[in-house]
Amino acid sequence: MFIYKNYELKINKEIRSVLQHIYGIGWYKSILICSIMGLSYPFLFKDLNSYNKQLLSFILDFYT
Repeated sequence: MFIYKNYELKINKEIRSVLQHIYGIGWYKSILICSIMGLSYPFLFKDLNSYNKQLLSFILDFYT
């Protein structure tokens, strides 16, 4: 489980669908964030390493 600003992100799901559960991030922003990070479509959240999780937190702070 990954917690970002009181949102529990499930690690066994695809990253775009997980990001859409955060308030203010919809379908388009989740695709934009994944393209900035260089992630392809069927990429699971549990496959992120610590560097990618820190990068994701930084990008989410910028977009939300």
